[in-house]
Amino acid sequence: MIRSPGSSTRRSFVGYTTALGATLPTLLPSLVRAVAPHSKLQIAGIGIGGKGWGDIRASSVGHHVVAICDPDRRALDRPHKRWPKAKAYSDFRECLDDKNVHAATISTPDHLHAPITMTAMQRGIHTFTQKPLTHSIYEARQIAKFAKANPNVITQMGNQGRSGVGYRMFVQLVQAGAIGKVQEAHAWTDRPLWPQGMSMPKRVDRIPSHLDWNQWVGPAPMRPYTAGKYHVFTWRGWQDFGTGAQGDMAAHLVDPVLWALELSAPLTVTSLGPAPNKVSYPKWSTINYTFNGTKRTAEKVFPLTWYDGGKKPPRDIIPLDKKFRIGKNGVFLKGQMGSLLIGHTGSGPQLLPIEQYRGYKYPKLERLNHYTCWSNAAAGTGPKTTASTFEEAAFLTETVLLGNIAIRYPNQTLQWEPKTMTFKNNTDAARWIRRKYRKGHEVHGL
Repeated sequence: MIRSPGSSTRRSFVGYTTALGATLPTLLPSLVRAVAPHSKLQIAGIGIGGKGWGDIRASSVGHHVVAICDPDRRALDRPHKRWPKAKAYSDFRECLDDKNVHAATISTPDHLHAPITMTAMQRGIHTFTQKPLTHSIYEARQIAKFAKANPNVITQMGNQGRSGVGYRMFVQLVQAGAIGKVQEAHAWTDRPLWPQGMSMPKRVDRIPSHLDWNQWVGPAPMRPYTAGKYHVFTWRGWQDFGTGAQGDMAAHLVDPVLWALELSAPLTVTSLGPAPNKVSYPKWSTINYTFNGTKRTAEKVFPLTWYDGGKKPPRDIIPLDKKFRIGKNGVFLKGQMGSLLIGHTGSGPQLLPIEQYRGYKYPKLERLNHYTCWSNAAAGTGPKTTASTFEEAAFLTETVLLGNIAIRYPNQTLQWEPKTMTFKNNTDAARWIRRKYRKGHEVHGL
């Protein structure tokens, strides 16, 4: 059986959120912006350029788009042509105050995910937020806490692979015992495909008339505008705005490992790569995690290694012909009976060695739509539980973000204490768990 979003890993995560952080408001069921029976959902798209364009189109199938929001007015042109009656906003707070909005997709730079998500949820708006769910661990805890207290607000994170046949089959193979008890895991990506390891630009440019720079910077520290350095898309490598290669791809590739093995919070995390400078992430990293073992692992402590910047696991651990390419993005599990490999291209998992598993009957799984599962659930026309609820997504996000803290302390093994959100052996590292919001951009509960 594939573990459901309500099973042990997520419960162990949200179980210790209740004692942490600020008191959050709990919605009454009547305050959720519910849709009348058999009516269409009225959706807002926030962050409507790039990935946001695809997110709002996919989520709105069978429903109405009534609002579009982006601090860059140019990004509103294409969606305005498609949905000419939708109201346009540059400030997400004004958009979410629109009483016609039942649900929202949030596809902004990473630093804006949590403030917009929490604001939407507090208004009773069903919320789809791109991965990673938040920019900081504290934000992830608070989002999970609110989502748990308000289950009538339907949530989904945009790690679409969780609904895909490939990752679901990967999980099912592991949990069916196809490779036996699992000994180790490796996940890798060719990201970053954007600049990293750069210094703060010295050039200051005039803010273009179409861009609300104050809204784009949001809760992050204000800085001068420099054309081409932050907006569009080049934000991901800056520590104030993005979460680097980890936030982009570990939120996909690490997920099936946590999911299949039912892992709880990491015990330790160690970075073997270069340290970042004060403003941007390094060009590459290799990060070792350890977890408590489970009934699906071979030992009491389970290792997972993450690679980015083109780094990959040693080739001799993957039992493939030398001519076989393992791909630019992938996940590999070594088991006592065999191994399992999957890429991030929509292809299915491969049991290894190939000869050993020749003729193996892979399970047949139905295709699921990650987007419409959320929007239909919010409209009351589909199952209420989505594939990647914010409670589940927050646990994955925290695991990923621990890696970004580790890169600040190369070759030091950080011992994580999840119940208190501290590091047992490094008090300095705790300062990266929560960020301070810029004045005027604070959000209650964050």
